Amino acid sequence: MAHARKVIRDQVVTALANAAIVGAGKVYSNRALSVPESDLPVLNVFAASEASAPQDLSTKKLTRELDLVVELTAAAATDETIDDVLDGYAETIESTMSAFWSAADFDAHLSGTEIISEAGGEKPMGSIRLTYTARYHA
Repeated sequence: MAHARKVIRDQVVTALANAAIVGAGKVYSNRALSVPESDLPVLNVFAASEASAPQDLSTKKLTRELDLVVELTAAAATDETIDDVLDGYAETIESTMSAFWSAADFDAHLSGTEIISEAGGEKPMGSIRLTYTARYHA
């Protein structure tokens, strides 16, 4: 049986892929993803950290809080700013994730957003990392 973190990651990847936010075959679950600029935009889903505490000492069950990152990397066209591009994608990702968490078997919420711009490419590039905290029991 797969670890609950993997199950959650896989479910999130499927939900984002089905939403067709970035196109077919562009949603990954790989912390060390390296993608050429020509393949952008892409989504990457990975676990950042997890805290745990005893739920029931008699059964040794744990309450876990998983920080799951949904990271979108994109390039802007010459007539738009990378911040506008990232915010547009973030709105769609947040809507998709809100629907996903509402239907899921565990509590979760958006707990933080990090916006990163990168210089040096042919076009303005950047990433937006949406961190979701999911609570589950295992």
